[in-house]
Amino acid sequence: MSAFQDQMAADLDVFFNLNEFGEPHNINGKDGVVCILEKEDIGTLRPGLGRFEGTSKDLLLLMIKQSDWIWGEPVYNQNLTVDKVRYRLKKIDLVGGSYELLLGAVD
Repeated sequence: MSAFQDQMAADLDVFFNLNEFGEPHNINGKDGVVCILEKEDIGTLRPGLGRFEGTSKDLLLLMIKQSDWIWGEPVYNQNLTVDKVRYRLKKIDLVGGSYELLLGAVD
């Protein structure tokens, strides 16, 4: 790894630390997965995701280190269970060693 990649990896460890922004959640039956969940208005989460009027309560942005994702390569329309709620994967971005996954609730 380059010095820049080493620094990025170290920054991810700080960012996803339980004393910083990381939180333990249950994903697909595995307890204690450290990730960050954002359930607020999707329009404020990240530029470029777009607005989904009337459905923001049904959307979830999940951020997790790529190295902590143990369920194979994320795939569009993949079903995931997060804290016992079923979601479908709507958008996948790999940003600096972490996945940003936009999930839509499944009825």
